[in-house]
This record gives sequence, structure tokens and C-alpha cells, in this order.
Amino acid sequence: MKSKEDLVEFIDEFIDSFKNYSDISWDLYFYSTNFKDKNPYTLIKKRWKNSTYIQSYSKSLLECVLKYQFSDVTEVEEYKGTNPKVSCDFLSNQNELVKENLCNLMDSVCNYSDIKPKKKYKGYIILGHKNSEAGETLALVKMANPIVKLDRAGKKTATFKETEEGSLDIFEEDYCKLYYNTDFLICPDGIYTFNLKFEKFFHLSSTMKVYRDRVIEKVVSKKIFKDSDEAAKNLKSTDPRKFLPIGEERIARLTDVNQRKIICKEFEIGIDEQGNIILEGSKDTKNFLDWLCYKTFEEADTGNKIHANQAKVLD
Repeated sequence: MKSKEDLVEFIDEFIDSFKNYSDISWDLYFYSTNFKDKNPYTLIKKRWKNSTYIQSYSKSLLECVLKYQFSDVTEVEEYKGTNPKVSCDFLSNQNELVKENLCNLMDSVCNYSDIKPKKKYKGYIILGHKNSEAGETLALVKMANPIVKLDRAGKKTATFKETEEGSLDIFEEDYCKLYYNTDFLICPDGIYTFNLKFEKFFHLSSTMKVYRDRVIEKVVSKKIFKDSDEAAKNLKSTDPRKFLPIGEERIARLTDVNQRKIICKEFEIGIDEQGNIILEGSKDTKNFLDWLCYKTFEEADTGNKIHANQAKVLD
């Protein structure tokens, strides 16, 4: 994961490449999605009447991202689903939440189409590729339909164009609009995102549930619950997002019955005399998950129990 400074430097390198256009190639893809398909991404490569247009737009886009979007970012943090808006979230390319669909997206880049799909576009991707031995790429994804359709029925607006003679003529063609900001970046090491729109792009509503169920299966397999079926049922009724900052070290600690008794007593989690955790209601389930995901902990100096939306280990 790059720091904010490292990421800015990485983007600056791409901006510097515009001094010699042969150092880097830029392409624009419109995309649509259908998550019922094996590969949900359909990419349409757009051609330019003049190659300088894409160069000029890409350079301005990168400069605006640095000037306006990174100015609000305080730091880059691992994606946990609850990071403050002043952070830039990061997900590794190997993160199981996005790994499969990221591969699907890259496959669609290699097998793009020139045929306009029947479905409307969901957004567009600007892709820069360094023409060097390293061949690093940078993709900027904007989740907004670039095609602006005119109000042909004339219910809200009437659209005209001015001719060379100065008179008005009817304007009937749809046009393309590209923005000077982006929703997230795809870099060689992973995804850097300014908001949570990428969750929809990578269909995280589905992969989060799969991830949650894998975590529950792993925890239940430790044989730590009085009623494993009841515990699994209560845990599965919880928002999958809550499982993202799961603590592997804390799962391991629960396998020791003495540790388990201490933890449950201190953090108000139900437990019987034999040391079996009881998750019979929402309070026990919440307290259990809060502890498991580093949202509750004991302050070292005072011994006070502290709850935080998200805690992280400092280097």
C-alpha cells in the first residue's frame, strides 16, 4: 500500500510523461455491467478523431485529481468499510473481495469490443500504459454514464445549436461528457478509492456475504459456542460489512478456554461455566463481533473498556 505521498508521486510520474507523448499511451473505454454473466464487464473502446484530445483530457484529469481530490485526503488506509471520508481507501489486488472481478475487468480490457451494446453505459475508464520495460498502468474509473441523452420529447428542455450564420437550428445528437474527477484508481498494487462507489462496481454486496460466511464458518469450526447453529444464525443476520476488519489474532485467542472466559466476562459476552460462548441475542452477538473486529479493547493504563468505530495498530 502506498502512502498519500507515494501515490501522489506515482501520479506525477504519469503527468511528467506528457512531455513526450511516445512514453505513454492512453485509451478510453465505456463500460456496462451485468453481474449475472460469467464476466460482468463489457468494455467498448472509443476512437478519437484527433489523438491529442485524449492526451489533453487525461493530463487535465490527473492534474485535477491531484489538485482537488487529494487535497481533501489526510492519509491512505486499508479498506474496512467504515473509514472516514478524509481518507483514501486501499484494497490489494489480491483482496478476495475484488480479486475475481478485477481479473474479469482486466480480461475485458484485453478483449474489448467496438460494437455499441444495447444496455446503457454505467461509466467509463481512462487507462494509461507506460511504453517502457516496466509497463506500469494506471486506470481511472468514473461511475457516471458519459452519454448525455437529449430530451427529444421536449418535456423539460428544448435544445438548439447556433449555426455559422448565427441562426438557431435543432440539435438532435446525443453527446459525450467526461468529468475532471474520478471515483477510484486502479494501480499496479491495488485499488485506491475516494468514495464507496467502487463497492457497486465490484459487486461487493455479494462478495461481502461470501466473505462473512467464510469467517463465520472458520469461527464456528473452533468449537467455542454452546450452540453452534444458533451462533451461526445470529452472526449471519449481521451486516456483512461488520466482518471486514476481522482479527485473526483474536480468533486464535478464543481457542483457549481460560482466555475465552476472561474476554467474555470483561466485554459482556454470554458464556457458560464450561467456557462455551452463548450468542442468544443481539447484545451478545454485537459485543462478540465488536471485540472480534477490534472495536472494543482495554486501555492499558487505566483498564477502562473502550469502544471505537475502528481501531488500528500503529507502526
